[in-house]
Amino acid sequence: MRNLVLLSTVAALVALTSFNAKATSVSNNQGKAKVSIVDPVALAHTGTALDFGTATSAETHHITVDPSTGTVSSDHTNQMVTVPGDGRDEFKITGPEGKSVTLAIPTTGLDLDTNGDVSVTAWTSSPAAGSVTIGSGGTIVKIGGTLTVNQGAATGDYEKTYTVTVSY
Repeated sequence: MRNLVLLSTVAALVALTSFNAKATSVSNNQGKAKVSIVDPVALAHTGTALDFGTATSAETHHITVDPSTGTVSSDHTNQMVTVPGDGRDEFKITGPEGKSVTLAIPTTGLDLDTNGDVSVTAWTSSPAAGSVTIGSGGTIVKIGGTLTVNQGAATGDYEKTYTVTVSY
């Protein structure tokens, strides 16, 4: 009887060990976690100002700065005293090459004086506002526009800030 109990105990241990061995069999493999960190999208003001030059106010006229060429022109050239060589302002968009962003320039007028006699009445850019793809080393944005000088505008130097936005 004692042998029977001993034999039963050994059989139970062998069965339990076999069961546990099957239950703990494991197959392992490895995966990877990965990320690339790049510079964020940024917009920097790299120009000095949108420069319409120097003009008189003997009569109402419009001065235009072409964003593609920088050319400054007037519908009454006799009202222009000095014309800058390149009147464009400049911004630089940086970030991941090939990233598409949305460029927004002002869409409303900007009164440079308190009476509305000296106002930027239209805004333009090169590349045009809207979807822009960041190039290698960044993308340069040139700003142009049209300034209206009303007849009798007060003599003075006029300057105000405006906002250019890049969203993504």
